Amino acid sequence: MAKYVVDASVGIKWFLPEPQEEKAELLFADGHTLFVPDLFYAEVANILWKRVHFGDMHPSIAANALAALDSFVLETSACASLMSLALEIAIHAGCTVYYALYVALAVESDAVLITADVRLCNLLSQDSLKKYILLLEDLKP
Repeated sequence: MAKYVVDASVGIKWFLPEPQEEKAELLFADGHTLFVPDLFYAEVANILWKRVHFGDMHPSIAANALAALDSFVLETSACASLMSLALEIAIHAGCTVYYALYVALAVESDAVLITADVRLCNLLSQDSLKKYILLLEDLKP
């Protein structure tokens, strides 16, 4: 049983047909513990809003997807408790504090951040934090 932090780039795949959605669903297998910062919910909602705004999704589908998120068992941490470490990581790695909040949660939870964001992985690939991040495409079943 592994511990993973998931970001919105992975979480959105639980609701929408996207590349690697099957891998994202694997995260619910075998009793893995999934962590998210509370920012995750706003980011997923924002992705849904963008899909509606650009005409790719009907508002009722977005609302249903967001409502379905409540049924997922996700250990949620307040961003405020992660902010100091997130700022340190953001300054060190050259990423946004938003990204760094997910990395900070992985560090604090001794978990691995699963992301579909290649840019974030590249920022941390030569860093001491690289052990805390894994591209979704590299997740083994």
